[in-house]
Amino acid sequence: MKSNSQKKTRVLAVIFPGSANNGRYNFDFSLWKPSDQSRTLRFSREFDTESDDHTLLRSVLELQKIILALFLTDSIPRKIFCFEYDGENLSLEHKVKFCRVFGPSRTFLETEEVISSKSFPRIGLSNISRSMDFVADQSVIKSWFEFLSNSITFSRWH
Repeated sequence: MKSNSQKKTRVLAVIFPGSANNGRYNFDFSLWKPSDQSRTLRFSREFDTESDDHTLLRSVLELQKIILALFLTDSIPRKIFCFEYDGENLSLEHKVKFCRVFGPSRTFLETEEVISSKSFPRIGLSNISRSMDFVADQSVIKSWFEFLSNSITFSRWH
């Protein structure tokens, strides 16, 4: 019999670039919670350590739809650089599963500065004319996310 207190681990998706201005994205329509530091955008989510590959893969697809919804609102192409997770709380079996889906965590050579310098040119010139405080409203991002969620299906992973 399983206990009611299942172990969880926090996964952090490191995405570049962030809002790239004084405004900060902050929304709450997904289990992925954003933390926008302008140059970086991080999404965190907790997973039950017993989550299967299917659940973990679907969560990555959901995150990709959020990133695409952001692109449709601000025209900044973003890239998931890596996922970080606390491997100390995971058994070897669970470490292998999380690594298989999310890949290895970032190394000490991949500093914020190095990654940020590679991603900053992605912001583009079209955003220079916008207000330095511009970020799309949550309702706009959510409507694009819902549209993408209802339009794009990946039948292999359903």
